[in-house]
Amino acid sequence: ADNNRLSILPSALSKCKKLQVLSVANNKLENLNCIADLEGLETLNADNNLLQDGAALPLGRLARLRTLSLSGNGLAALPPSLGALGALEALHVSANRLTRLPGEVSLLTGLKTIGIEGNPLQDLNRVQKILS
Repeated sequence: ADNNRLSILPSALSKCKKLQVLSVANNKLENLNCIADLEGLETLNADNNLLQDGAALPLGRLARLRTLSLSGNGLAALPPSLGALGALEALHVSANRLTRLPGEVSLLTGLKTIGIEGNPLQDLNRVQKILS
């Protein structure tokens, strides 16, 4: 559903429990509430939308998620539920408004790739400590 100027996702999407890949990049989405129960989801690409509020990202139950891409959304913060994504291997949050990474990122022990460039991150020593 990339490049479709979508402002909302259909609520019926929440019934697609076996969905593994969802790409909704380059739309006008302000929240992803309907993905909360997509427990089979392994890849989510929501780059270049309007997801400015981390609370609009219900990630806590996406235990199988391996790749999460939220670049170019204007996010000022990532949700604490990010720490529940134990299978996450790649996190792309470049070109947002992040000034800090939540400590929960350190819980992502399987994380192999993180893209954070283009954010006004402060306290780079803390960032390095979280990522090591």
